[in-house]
Amino acid sequence: MKSSVLFFTMAVTAVAMAQPPDTLWTRTFGGPGDDTGNSAQQTSDGGYIIAGQTYSYGAGNGDVWLIKTNFDGDSLWTRTFGGSQNDRGYSVRQTNDGGYVIAGITQSYGAGSHDVWLIKTDSNGDSLWTRTFGGSAGEQSLSVQQTNDGGYVIAGYTFSHGAGEYDAWLIKTDSQGDSLWTRTFGGSQSDGGSGVQQTDDGGYVIAGITQSYGAGWFDVWLIKTNSDGDSLWTRTFGGGSRDYGNSVQQTSDGGYVIAGYTNSYGAGGSNLWLIKTNSNGDSLWTHTFGGSNYDIGKSVQQTNDGGYVIAGFTHSYGAGNGDVWLIKTDPLGSRQWQLTFGGGDFDSGESVQQTTDEGYVIAGCTVSFGVGGYDVWLIRLEGEATVLSASPDSLSFGAEVGGANPAEQYFQIRNIGSGSFDYTLSEEITWLTATPMSGGPIPPTDTVLVSVDISGLSEGDYEGDVIVTALGAQGSPDTVHVTLHIEASGMQPLRGYEIPKEFALLPAFPNPFNPITNLTFDVPQTCQVSLNIYDIQGRMVVELYSGWRSVGTYRTTFNGFEFPSGIYFCRMSVRTPEGEAGNYTQTRKLLLLK
Repeated sequence: MKSSVLFFTMAVTAVAMAQPPDTLWTRTFGGPGDDTGNSAQQTSDGGYIIAGQTYSYGAGNGDVWLIKTNFDGDSLWTRTFGGSQNDRGYSVRQTNDGGYVIAGITQSYGAGSHDVWLIKTDSNGDSLWTRTFGGSAGEQSLSVQQTNDGGYVIAGYTFSHGAGEYDAWLIKTDSQGDSLWTRTFGGSQSDGGSGVQQTDDGGYVIAGITQSYGAGWFDVWLIKTNSDGDSLWTRTFGGGSRDYGNSVQQTSDGGYVIAGYTNSYGAGGSNLWLIKTNSNGDSLWTHTFGGSNYDIGKSVQQTNDGGYVIAGFTHSYGAGNGDVWLIKTDPLGSRQWQLTFGGGDFDSGESVQQTTDEGYVIAGCTVSFGVGGYDVWLIRLEGEATVLSASPDSLSFGAEVGGANPAEQYFQIRNIGSGSFDYTLSEEITWLTATPMSGGPIPPTDTVLVSVDISGLSEGDYEGDVIVTALGAQGSPDTVHVTLHIEASGMQPLRGYEIPKEFALLPAFPNPFNPITNLTFDVPQTCQVSLNIYDIQGRMVVELYSGWRSVGTYRTTFNGFEFPSGIYFCRMSVRTPEGEAGNYTQTRKLLLLK
């Protein structure tokens, strides 16, 4: 018997195992000049913070650009930092006080050609202090993280210090950005650091490149230090050609995962390279991804299911001369799915993060879309762990059952999370009756609704994981991460969308559009929804979605990139579980202007 839980967000695809998620929305930010996004993170309010560089705004030749958005990716404010020369932001993190820290480079300030620049802001993006680090020759920082003591750690490279042409550079500061110590790593040739993370033992792990050590021209370099920045061990990975490490993260097993690219292995000129090590940095496995052209991995993160998500760009696949590339793997690095995003020009993904609803947010740049040469590009993919529907007494979510015994009409639910639901699920194991959508006993394959009694919960926010599996199920059960907000008037999803009172296809936004518009619809009861796009002749040109939806507000996008300018129509059709055909339809007019 098989059981897999389906979760729905404000998008129009239920994500099944090994199926890529749909795009919720994309946003571009920029002006007439070149503007790029290098780093993005979901913030505590559910929105996003982006750091990069702008030539369209600010004081000089290129300024650090900080952009804050809401949950839907709409800009709340932007800030520029810089002088008359070239300044750029490479990495941003939200800090414990609700503000932000940015690491980058500055030519406008500091001691030399270009210096490491650390900027601390408040929650509104206003500068609290800045610090520069460097000598006369030039330095660069590519990664920053707030450390357990409230200070910061920065990784990059230095031409002014160290043993070789340039060396990997690790800088540790206090909470005010003042240097506590710095360390260089390298030999007589060129070595650099690209990514850094504080490890669970209080030390640090750095990924980058080395020409001084290893097997080839450049090798991927992994450096592990203690809490004082002193090297405990280093490892190199590569062959006879150029191999580069861009991003590193400590994994749940205490080992490390690195993303970059390799010219020594794989199918083409350069392939995205994923390397998994144990806690001592010894390789457990590696995987290459790509075709015959230029394919690069820029950012990696371990996902909640133990697998990995990698963002970068590809010249081997996609629509144009370089596309944003997102790859999802299982825990052993085997690809589960991949997605490309882009148009006819160059588009690149620089940063990826799994969001709180188990979706993904990607930051990068696009030449294909936007208003300028390069524009900052933010891409949001749907998640898998959002409440389907809720009332003051119960929380409901859907599950798809395959090969079940018709007599087995029960589900098992167990709280394994933060304990927030312990009041409701006072027993470690609680049996719940599942109601088939089709009525009667559960057939061999059906979608069922599962309800959890939450009548004992008081007002406030609740968050936790549950395990859901059908009786007699074989294999691993499904894990659900649930986030709720309870008000006196009843239960609401945390993001504040009210439970819809009636079916509705809301006006598209933007409209007119080029080439992407957002389509939002409300579902007040479990039903089957079809969402299709028709041209002016009445011919269906795109099926956006067809399937079951539970109560909620959902959003998807229509990308008209491949279609000519003109009038189009989006039609929503609804069929209820009782089988009443055509009991609701609504059509919205769309205007695509290129």
